[in-house]
Amino acid sequence: QQPEAIICRGEAPLLQPGQLLKVLCYNVQYMAGKNYIFFYDVPGQEGPHSRPSREDITRTIGEVARVLREEDPDIILLQEVNDGARRTDYEDQLARLLPLLPDHYMCHTQAFYWKARYVPHKHINGAVGMKLVVLSKYRIDKAIRHQLPLMPKDPL
Repeated sequence: QQPEAIICRGEAPLLQPGQLLKVLCYNVQYMAGKNYIFFYDVPGQEGPHSRPSREDITRTIGEVARVLREEDPDIILLQEVNDGARRTDYEDQLARLLPLLPDHYMCHTQAFYWKARYVPHKHINGAVGMKLVVLSKYRIDKAIRHQLPLMPKDPL
């Protein structure tokens, strides 16, 4: 178990017992968009694409923000948010997304679930940084990262 930092931009309200919640879970696939067949999408890892374009990343971040604003969930769980990854130009995607969201998402936390300075795979060939993110309208008191069992014989 590893405690993770919680960032709150002010005094977030407390969730009340019995209060209904709307939760949205969204695999954003490192903001790549829908225009790609990545190497890992086909047998033998020979898909034609290794990374999304900067333009598609920007467009997808905007679309993700639009969906989150329209759905307006109380808690948002994001999967595959890149930070420091070569394939997305080493940028912190959460830092780009947060200013596009309403101010009522007062608190967030995040945890890497794949981080490496260098992965010597022909389609990666560089740093990897992939996170899980929780955004909340309500106060987050504690965030713990639990390490799941590693996949045996996984070269990555």
